[in-house]
Amino acid sequence: VQNATINGSNSSPSFTVINVLNENCGAADGSFEIAAAAGTAPYTYSIGAGNSTNPIFSNLNAASYNIVVTDALGCSVAQVFTVDENNISLNVDAINNATCGESNGSISVSGLGGTTPYLYDIGNGLNANNTFANLATGTYDITVVDGNACTDNQIVVIMDIGSPTISIINIVNENCGQSNGSFEIVTSGGTSPYTYNIGSGSSNFSVFTNLSSGNYTATVTDNNGCTTTESITLEQLGIELNIDASMDATCGQSNGSVTVSTNGGEAPFSYDIGNGGTSNNVFSNLSGGIYNITLTDANGCADEETITLNNSGGIS
Repeated sequence: VQNATINGSNSSPSFTVINVLNENCGAADGSFEIAAAAGTAPYTYSIGAGNSTNPIFSNLNAASYNIVVTDALGCSVAQVFTVDENNISLNVDAINNATCGESNGSISVSGLGGTTPYLYDIGNGLNANNTFANLATGTYDITVVDGNACTDNQIVVIMDIGSPTISIINIVNENCGQSNGSFEIVTSGGTSPYTYNIGSGSSNFSVFTNLSSGNYTATVTDNNGCTTTESITLEQLGIELNIDASMDATCGQSNGSVTVSTNGGEAPFSYDIGNGGTSNNVFSNLSGGIYNITLTDANGCADEETITLNNSGGIS
């Protein structure tokens, strides 16, 4: 409530604006009363819509009014008076986005202006709580209502930061039982930094080495505690030496032979029958006897086989 006193000359009336009620949210419910003094009663009053003997004006919009008070002798005094509007606005104070695909987002709001108490509605009824929790990703229309039923609203979008996504690259299988397998985890999305775990504790490093063959579950956890898992199998890269063909020596001569081949392993391959490695998988000009043949691949994996060549002897 605001009061304003307007003074005229000694022979003119004066007036005070009292009992002022501002308009509430465009409802044209503003009002005020004019208290006239001095001059000669009775008085007439005007605010721009004709003279009246009633000093109370109601159903007013927020605006500036030219108040004119005229006494019985025709003396008048005028002054502009403004009726304000009691508006309310809704402020969005904080937004916490959802994470990990869960309903854990939140929005905090507050009312400004208008008349307390404030009530808030996010779509499930009015309440005095100005913080809305356990929200999933989506669009929310939040309304504030004040003590005069004035309203304002804001549209708020809750995003979902989501969980990280992972891929396994640079896979190296174990070679011949040497625990030399490895792989790397590549991560995107979620919120960094990330931690990595393949079953032996969390690590800040995404490359895992010195691994044996077997099944691994790679778990990545982001800074929000969101996790993603991926399974990977490391194979055992063994090597096998096969004897494909053999021919015994005859007539007491060195004319026997052995032909071998390889399964698995990684080229190039080296074959050794006792006189040094060679890439040739056919051994010829062999006498009768026992031969140990060794195969070695590029990773140092080895296998061996033993073969006996007979010698049919010459004519006696």
